[in-house]
Amino acid sequence: MLATKAATLLNEGEKVCAVTFTRDAALELRERTMKLADPRTKANLLVGTFHSVCMLMASPRKHKGEFGRAILQKMQSPFTAPWNLVKEGVRIGYVIRAIRESGLKIQARDATPIIELAKEAGSIPESLDPELQEMVRIYIKLMEEAHVIDFQDIILKTNLALRDKSMSPLPVDHLLVDEYQDTDKAQYEWTAHHGRAGVALTVVGDDDQSIYAFRRALGYSGMERFAKEFGALQVQLGINYRCRSEILGAAETLISRNTERIQKRLFAQKGEGGVVTWERFKDASTEYAAVAEEAAGALAEGASFAVISRTNDELTLLQAAMHTRGVPHRKTDGRSIFDCPEVQVYAALLRSLIKPASNDLDQVLAWAGMDSEDAGKIRRLFGTSIIIGSKEDFQNAGISERGIDIWRTFAKRHAAWTAQKQQGHLATVNYGVYEWLGETLQKPHNPAVLDAAHQMYEVDGSTLEDHLAKMRSRELSQSQADKKEAEDQDAGPVAMLTTAHGSKGLEFDRVWIVGLQAGSFPSEKSSLEEERRLMFVAMTRAREALFISGTKDKKPSMFVIEAGIATS
Repeated sequence: MLATKAATLLNEGEKVCAVTFTRDAALELRERTMKLADPRTKANLLVGTFHSVCMLMASPRKHKGEFGRAILQKMQSPFTAPWNLVKEGVRIGYVIRAIRESGLKIQARDATPIIELAKEAGSIPESLDPELQEMVRIYIKLMEEAHVIDFQDIILKTNLALRDKSMSPLPVDHLLVDEYQDTDKAQYEWTAHHGRAGVALTVVGDDDQSIYAFRRALGYSGMERFAKEFGALQVQLGINYRCRSEILGAAETLISRNTERIQKRLFAQKGEGGVVTWERFKDASTEYAAVAEEAAGALAEGASFAVISRTNDELTLLQAAMHTRGVPHRKTDGRSIFDCPEVQVYAALLRSLIKPASNDLDQVLAWAGMDSEDAGKIRRLFGTSIIIGSKEDFQNAGISERGIDIWRTFAKRHAAWTAQKQQGHLATVNYGVYEWLGETLQKPHNPAVLDAAHQMYEVDGSTLEDHLAKMRSRELSQSQADKKEAEDQDAGPVAMLTTAHGSKGLEFDRVWIVGLQAGSFPSEKSSLEEERRLMFVAMTRAREALFISGTKDKKPSMFVIEAGIATS
């Protein structure tokens, strides 16, 4: 809709700015617009994210591209030097310094929202504890001394300049904003500055898909405020072009329970013919095995397939089932289960049964609790040989009693596993490795991921050497698929693994939502209405078939009952 409107306005000689939330969405919107617009109108069209457009407003003369040239050349900006955006790693370092210097003991991820809220308010709230006020002051001071700004500052500084009129609003006739339900207070203010300056505003949003309250998105209240402030004509677009009516009907039944929403009726343009199923499994391992089988079948039939979960932790464990069955897949956050320390140490220990290497042994011994000094002395004493050793061997080695105990216990186990391997008892070896790693597991290592590693390295009908080579090949294949996706290359048919948040804007022929049990989805860390919206987004990613599942060890999620998919 926005592309058609932008093209129509451009062809009528109007200047247009369109704003989205992601770079990919901005590029797609610009491309679709120019397929409909006269090519000679490029200079009158500016498309970008809130942040990229604000950067151009701050330094309009540095823009060299053809798009938006006629708009930016008339911009007035008070900023003579370009903004220096801090790198994320450096920013986190400043947050940690501010925490330490203010005498606090909190994580950087918990401190960041506090800093952002204080900056958004324009002054440090007196309601904050004194230590938190000091933390915010120190962070701001560190940033100023380094002459850098963070991502949030881009819009805050632009709004400040618009407020004191040292910067002009974009000299456009129309401002179009997509996904308006996701705007926060600063983005609302930036949009409003243009509306108050006489720019015609068109905002498109779906309050039922407002799922970023943790980022302080305004959602329904922001859309209502906009309509009231600008006397906006509200046009409801209830036609869904993606889902079959069975899928959309279940999603609508769920979301209609929310009270803070614009009342609307949804209509599936594709009509009937879809599938919605609900199933409970004995445990998560059985559930993930069923998902992997379904994914393999879908890809073989040429259908696109996605697995959606509430958290990334579930997807990491589900990867084990995918790798065990050789199902090509990609996790949207780019992280792999092979990167988990539990999986890495499992593979390292199994490799040591074939040919011990110093890096593998260091990894295994560190897992068991041996410090690096003792590990180095063990290496000097025995090299890469795994020898139990006698008391005399350790007499003058300077190794701690704890280090000696860890080594001898491990070496005895290793000798037993080696003998079992030579006899072909690979299942016994695998269980013994799993058992010992479980006995020596320490926080923050995750026993559930260790269980997944045990599943992945269960040798079935081959040698240990062949199985390790097969899993290494699958690790490399996934890495290559992730690299191709990052470079916008075709990685071939793969099952997509994503969180409900990450699924927004995507669509697939078949979707499987896992983990629908009480305490998991909805999450107790978020409001119930926000969680319903999140489930609505997940459900409406499916075009033809929607599978929903949970485990029998907990009650079913209230959402499958509210959606009319299950009765109890």
